[in-house]
Amino acid sequence: GLDALGAAGRVRAALQQVPLRVGQRDVSVSVALGVVMLAAGVPGDVALGDAEVAMQHAKRQGRDQVSVFNPDLREQVARAFELEEALRGAVEGEQFTLLYQPAISLREGRPVSAEALLRWNHPTLGMLSPNRFLDLASRSDLITSISEWVVQEAVLGRSAVRSALPERYGDWTVSVNLGLEELRRSAGLRRLLPLLSAEGAPDIEVAAGSLLDHSQETLGLLEQLRSLGARLSVDDFGDGASSLASLTRFPLSAVKLHPTLTARLPGDDKSLALVQGTIDLAHRLGLGVVAVGVETSEQLHMLRGLGCDAAQGYAITPPLGRAELLSWLRDH
Repeated sequence: GLDALGAAGRVRAALQQVPLRVGQRDVSVSVALGVVMLAAGVPGDVALGDAEVAMQHAKRQGRDQVSVFNPDLREQVARAFELEEALRGAVEGEQFTLLYQPAISLREGRPVSAEALLRWNHPTLGMLSPNRFLDLASRSDLITSISEWVVQEAVLGRSAVRSALPERYGDWTVSVNLGLEELRRSAGLRRLLPLLSAEGAPDIEVAAGSLLDHSQETLGLLEQLRSLGARLSVDDFGDGASSLASLTRFPLSAVKLHPTLTARLPGDDKSLALVQGTIDLAHRLGLGVVAVGVETSEQLHMLRGLGCDAAQGYAITPPLGRAELLSWLRDH
């Protein structure tokens, strides 16, 4: 006979084979399945409740996941619900902040831009980085509000630098990380259009994995952002999800090297060859190259010699708040 896990596998496989037609598009269906192993004497409503807990756990693991109930899942799911409720309050309670990671031109040695890094100042857990809460936000409508806040705050941060230091940093730029999937499924970009049209869009960093989708919709979205003044770069280039074809398919200005590519410099010959090859390829395609996660002066020196255009990391400065960034820029 077919056991519970086998039945769940069949349901998942069946749904994967039948795309859902939405307008002119075929949309793949994903499913989260919770499984409970029935024990003798357990009431049906209790078993259904346990299956619901397992299903909620599966939803939080990503797409097309199956979770089998065990008592520990109750606490895990309860903590996730608590964090989601706190996250809803964070949007309204002004608990988010941006830090800025400056990048310097390796040719000129001067700061040229900064990447805006989101942080959540949680009332009891302290300062949380995005890997603690963005996956949770992306599975709800919260990601739209958070993305809007990040873009608005980044534009204000850019304006603050340009206004305070117009002679030296009148062309200062700030980049933000935006998920294309969130922008596609939300009204976020439309709601931001008045601000972006008036002030100009910040530069946009797009995850390398999201550019594996070569659809016309993705291309149109990136073209629209570029028309609003954004320079587009592909983030974390060189990891397993990177696509070389995306470098010519999409209207990109730069690539940002995955930190693992620079982490082994200067002592690892294979890493050196990969970085050199990536820089050469990008330059042949008319793209700039930014090294991320640069930790030492030796790495900076080598990247400069390899022809890398810019770099960011603790070898230059740790991330800074807006006031600290202005002070740092005055000294540089």
